[in-house]
Amino acid sequence: MFLPPYGSIYGGYGYDRYGPPRTLRLSVTSPPQAFTAEPITVDEAAAFLVLDTPLSDEDTAELSLMISAAREWAEGIHNRELVVKSWDLAMDFWPAWQVELKSRLIGVDLVQYRDSTGAFTTLTPDTDYIVDTMKEPGLLMPPYTHVWPSFTPWPTSAILVRFRAGMTNDDPFWTGADGARIKIGMRQLITLWYTRRLPFERRDSGNSLIPYEVTACLSFGRRETLY
Repeated sequence: MFLPPYGSIYGGYGYDRYGPPRTLRLSVTSPPQAFTAEPITVDEAAAFLVLDTPLSDEDTAELSLMISAAREWAEGIHNRELVVKSWDLAMDFWPAWQVELKSRLIGVDLVQYRDSTGAFTTLTPDTDYIVDTMKEPGLLMPPYTHVWPSFTPWPTSAILVRFRAGMTNDDPFWTGADGARIKIGMRQLITLWYTRRLPFERRDSGNSLIPYEVTACLSFGRRETLY
């Protein structure tokens, strides 16, 4: 059983080291999700694989899926969002101070809380909270001399923070060393999926492992986490 830290029920605050219980998922409301700006285009993947063009509809769809899957692998290893996504972060109560979001944070679209009566209150940017997009991960916090609003929270998921994080495919990141190596790693992974149809080396233990040359590229410049 998890019990909130003392004081979290009255006033909507908690002082646990790791912050309040959190749930993070992709937003299903405005702004809509549209992963159309992948780091690698279908034409670039086809050229790397030396495929005859124009591609069939089946090959185009298959390469599109592989590009998205390779990018998701890269995001997990590199610990950054590599395409722009909208996220919903739900918390049971306010943390003691700042809220860590994701890298690269673009902006916060909504901060609201629900009190014990079920009423919602939406906070005002720059007045009730400020956003730091320079840090990695991005931060949400009260303005100087301010604190988070005190309220008696709804029993669960009383606070919602909707934010956008990620990079466009023309971000300067992709022309630097980190971005270039990630693209190389993605191309290698796509090649393995397309040519072998089984990209992982099987070991005696039954575990799977991405080849070292792929992980070496995808992990270059990886953002480390505190915990």
